[in-house]
Amino acid sequence: MDLPDNALKRTTLGLINADLIVQNMYASGTRDWRADGSLSLATIAALSRSYNLYTIMERFVSWYRRGTFTALGQRQPVGPVTQTAIMRYMKNHDPFSSGVFEGQDQGNAALLRITPMVLYLHAEYGPEFVNNDPAMLSLHQVTGLTHNQPLALMTNGFYAMLVNQLLEGQPLQASFETAISQGYDYYAHHRFFAGHLAAFNRLNLPDFKHTPQKDITASDQALDTLEATIWVAFHSQTYQDALNLTGELSGTPARVLPLVGALSALLFDDPVVIPDDWLGQGGLNQIKRILMVANRVGAFNPVNV
Repeated sequence: MDLPDNALKRTTLGLINADLIVQNMYASGTRDWRADGSLSLATIAALSRSYNLYTIMERFVSWYRRGTFTALGQRQPVGPVTQTAIMRYMKNHDPFSSGVFEGQDQGNAALLRITPMVLYLHAEYGPEFVNNDPAMLSLHQVTGLTHNQPLALMTNGFYAMLVNQLLEGQPLQASFETAISQGYDYYAHHRFFAGHLAAFNRLNLPDFKHTPQKDITASDQALDTLEATIWVAFHSQTYQDALNLTGELSGTPARVLPLVGALSALLFDDPVVIPDDWLGQGGLNQIKRILMVANRVGAFNPVNV
């Protein structure tokens, strides 16, 4: 794909390729990515205009109603939390109250689509965005459009802090240690979040990297997804290694594969190649068009470039 080889391109292709792998597990020959890829593209398209929660939700509604941002232009299955949030927005047109706060379902759908927002904040504010309350509020607001529970917001925050360090060229181990330290420090100083920090204790262990594989669970829960994605990154050498290792995890590896795809595409240098028979030209053109606009407007370009 004839586009600048930057973090936006790599993470987007990494996620969509992984999404296509999942799709081919369950519906071989479909030639379309899944909701995670579509909502990531919708987020990129919205942020390419400006940061506006209404614009992002309108893109989500367009996807939900008409299959916009899919390769085939068809409606796709949607998770219950995301569906509830979109339907609330369609009724009230208020992105600040659309997200699901109640309940115990800490699903990972908002985590799987958040990478473009992290890149946007890094470009807009620089690497200090993780210490900037307005920037972190923006991250939490985009997460909370659908998943507004404290753990979902915090999981995306920890992930953003990890990606931020990688974007600054730090190695994975150093990036991980800094992100966990920053996350604990940031959330401990916010009463709304502080009581939930214990959920992240395993990530805060000094030997998390050496957690036995049998103790890592792949699931549709946000914290499980973050732990599995980081663990896989520690034990992989290439993008393809990461995808293969994810498939060996207990639980439902398909639910974490898109995030593994995004993070490992950023972390490793091997190219992400989407097989020709998995995606038609229309799908490739859709990705290219969205990424071309994003690159042209510079919304995801680092401030120091």
